[in-house]
Amino acid sequence: MDSQPPTLQTMESQPLMLPAPFLQDKSFEFDFDIMKVDPQPLVSAATGLLQQVRSLSSPFHEAFRLELKRNSTTGKWELRLKLLSISWFDCLVSGHGEAHAVTVAMDYVAKCLQEIGERPPIPASDTLIASQTYCSRPADCTFGRTCRNGAHANIFCKELTKDNDGKQSKCNWFVRDELVIAPNIEGYVVMCRADPISELQIAPNPKVLGHFDNNILVTRPDFWRVVFQFIENIELKTTGTHVVEGIAINFGKWETKMSVNPRAVDCHAHAHILINGMMMDELAKGNGWTACAGRTMSPEDYLEKDIRDLQSYRLLFYETKRAREERHELETRVNNLSDAVDKLSSKVENGFLGVKAALDLITAKLFGTNSSV
Repeated sequence: MDSQPPTLQTMESQPLMLPAPFLQDKSFEFDFDIMKVDPQPLVSAATGLLQQVRSLSSPFHEAFRLELKRNSTTGKWELRLKLLSISWFDCLVSGHGEAHAVTVAMDYVAKCLQEIGERPPIPASDTLIASQTYCSRPADCTFGRTCRNGAHANIFCKELTKDNDGKQSKCNWFVRDELVIAPNIEGYVVMCRADPISELQIAPNPKVLGHFDNNILVTRPDFWRVVFQFIENIELKTTGTHVVEGIAINFGKWETKMSVNPRAVDCHAHAHILINGMMMDELAKGNGWTACAGRTMSPEDYLEKDIRDLQSYRLLFYETKRAREERHELETRVNNLSDAVDKLSSKVENGFLGVKAALDLITAKLFGTNSSV
């Protein structure tokens, strides 16, 4: 490990020197009571992290995730930006060589797996309210209530967005009616996800705020203020402590994964509010949010998936390569040892023949004969 503290540089000028694939603001801890009134310090920190990752080379832009999670010990919130582990590892190899990169990455993976292994799985509840089938393109569909593809949502986005090829199309982001928790909190809509996981989502209601993406979302003080006021509201109405475990905002391929258009470059903004799975049914009963009932399974763990990809697509190759090199080195040592043994045997054999010849000569002189011993 480097003795110098981690620094941020572009891959082209100087490799990243980070012990783990995370960027973290210097003042990464934030007080809840302050943030719900004045979120500007958080806005500045989040904007700074986005600028830092944008200053890195393009492989780091493929996927990253802004996370604001509560420290269970201090109670304060910690802000960090999760980078794609494969890009981080490639950068370590480029700057420090294979051996160093593999050692650092293996240590990182071991720590992550230990953390993940401590999370108990929570099964889905049998009180789940299923979502009906919806038309996936309500902004383009002209059939309305007669649409055979499914129901048309009341909240959907019809503004134009761009994809990777520069083409424009209507956004078509929508919210399933039965999963809406709050349709309009200062212009933001809060909803459950269709799958049975313990997560809420918050997004700009297109009927009120129009369309913008996550790059804009994190820079809006009104968004963060609404989020923390909403968190305070639900935690006051539940018996548990730390009902909300964190907030996550995805970028790149992690953001477009569930999009109607996976190639979109400016998906409709949305943030993930991570809820303690044990509290979802209580939220359903205590607040009348029936959509929360049964949604108790843990959300997809991006950290776990990311380190599994790192293991499969990078570490396995280098571990196999290292094993082959060690086997080759061992074979070389065995061959060298075998050569040394052969040389020693030859010397011993030659020495024995020399001794035998000397004895023959002595015998001949003593007995006047050429007989051999």
